[in-house]
Amino acid sequence: MSAAARLRPHAGLLAVLLVFFGLSFGATAHTSTTFDEILPMASGARGWRYGRFDVHLAHPPLAQYSYGLPVVPLVEAYPDQRADWPARLNYGYARAFVGELGNPTERMVRVGRLPAALWGLAGILVVYVGCGGRPRRGALSAALFLALLPDYLAHSGVAYNDVILACTMPLALLMGDRAVRRPSPRRGALAGLCVGLALGTKFSALLLGPLALGVVALEACGRRSRAEWAKQLGLAALVGLTCCYATLVVIERGDVTLELWRAGLEWTLNPELRRIMPSYLFGELRPGSGLFYVVAYLVKLPLALHALVVLGAALFVRARWRTRHGWRRWFRARWRMPLLGVATFVLLFARTEVNNGLRYCLPAFPLLALLFGPVWARAWRRARPAARWAWGGLWGAATLAVVAAYPHYLGYMNALIPVEQRKWVLVESSLDWGQGLIALRDYMQEQRLEAVHLGYFGSAAPASYGIRYRPLPSFLDIPPLPDVPPGDYPVVVSATLLSGLYLPGDPYAAYRDEQPIAVLAGGSLLVYAPRGVNPLPR
Repeated sequence: MSAAARLRPHAGLLAVLLVFFGLSFGATAHTSTTFDEILPMASGARGWRYGRFDVHLAHPPLAQYSYGLPVVPLVEAYPDQRADWPARLNYGYARAFVGELGNPTERMVRVGRLPAALWGLAGILVVYVGCGGRPRRGALSAALFLALLPDYLAHSGVAYNDVILACTMPLALLMGDRAVRRPSPRRGALAGLCVGLALGTKFSALLLGPLALGVVALEACGRRSRAEWAKQLGLAALVGLTCCYATLVVIERGDVTLELWRAGLEWTLNPELRRIMPSYLFGELRPGSGLFYVVAYLVKLPLALHALVVLGAALFVRARWRTRHGWRRWFRARWRMPLLGVATFVLLFARTEVNNGLRYCLPAFPLLALLFGPVWARAWRRARPAARWAWGGLWGAATLAVVAAYPHYLGYMNALIPVEQRKWVLVESSLDWGQGLIALRDYMQEQRLEAVHLGYFGSAAPASYGIRYRPLPSFLDIPPLPDVPPGDYPVVVSATLLSGLYLPGDPYAAYRDEQPIAVLAGGSLLVYAPRGVNPLPR
């Protein structure tokens, strides 16, 4: 069989990958750096250049390796390489690196984001292969579902670790499930390698531990003979743990004690060092609760994808309900791992106090695709022509919604929430993560504005994007520009600051009931009419 003949069944996958890459990476030309992505980019470039990955220790370093390497050839100047830069979350070093030393900010950031798009493509491939790699088994439906998720598209254009975890964590679960079904040292080694990659990305990958125990328990319940299987599983687990440890040692550059990895974990788990912010929902600040993720899920998926998920769930339950015999097979069914994973994420985020964005449960969506992909494909095969038209209409509507939202996927909310109302629903990385400076620059050029009064929630240097401004209270101070005199300029405020979530004294409260004259970057920035030289109320 020729290569072309072997690839023909996967032509649909190739089309999905090409469209996804075009949308996700293409959008990076229209968004400024988000709040946190300058950290792995700057720390990674410093590490590749000087061998010191020591200014961003709050997360394991795999993201730094990914996003720092392509940036190195473009760097014209590094900040002072003194040894006393404070570790953990060093925005001072990262801000100087990206926007204050004359480095080509936009070009450097776009090149640095390329690995995120590649990780996004890898996640789609994981889902496709995890469903069997054949269209008749729902692999294409699962891949398309993941590719059409606005949040997955958004974070595949952000140089941070969320999309890497959304790839490595489902991959680790797939390899682990395979090793539990048919234990062998080779399968155990592959599972350990994938778990090590996930643990080298983000500490929340430790959730793989209880998920692995759950899969083992299900397999044990579904087997009639367990003695030989348990012996083989024990050997596979030993090999897997060894490979996981070896992978982490390699990621930590040969540190056999994993000192920095353990220190980062202790910092992450220390309640005295973590500041849990309240949730912002529907115009109010609330204590952290699972309601945040319910709302985020409901508003940040296109309505057509919601319909597909509901139909998939109904068809899945119906198929299980009709199975009157052989219930023991459920413990070993192909869908057990994604169902267990999705259920675990739902239970975990129903109680969490960390309410910064839907990105925290991004790995749940590949699992959801793995769960419902075969269900959608089976329903398509059995459907009558009229029903097939309806199915195709849902996929088409989801595609149109995603294309219409280009390039502002980070702040996407579905048709139930008009763009001017998004600031009343969610903020932070669900809407405004500092990504709107390029849209502001374009707006200023269109309106021929000399300057603006700017209150900014982000870590970027607005001047590095060619924006002339007078500074207003911001989350991180933005320095005044000496060549911008006082004047009657429009007031531009980030939606996150407008919510009153972070700044003491709530300086933008008076603007919340005022109608903006423009809404930029999908709701990230709001422009208000000039209020004179001193635009904030005393």
